[in-house]
Amino acid sequence: MNCETLTAAIQRTIQEQVPITEITPKSKRWWTKELTLLRKQSNKLGRQAYKRKNDPTHTVHAEHMEAAKAYNRALKSTKDQHWRSYL
Repeated sequence: MNCETLTAAIQRTIQEQVPITEITPKSKRWWTKELTLLRKQSNKLGRQAYKRKNDPTHTVHAEHMEAAKAYNRALKSTKDQHWRSYL
């Protein structure tokens, strides 16, 4: 009896609170949370580098280049890995 009540309460909560995501034909199934974090970091450093565009010796420029390279490597690697697993 108690188990059924608990299960019903959990199911009701799940239906009300958990968003339902749909995979569309245009969705990027290969995208990962790691790519999201790398992209955010690269974009943040890019904005900082742009603010200091008149000072090319500032360290933020090198940091941005490294972050952008890491993001691009991870992106290419993830896409290649997804393609190989698809085949």
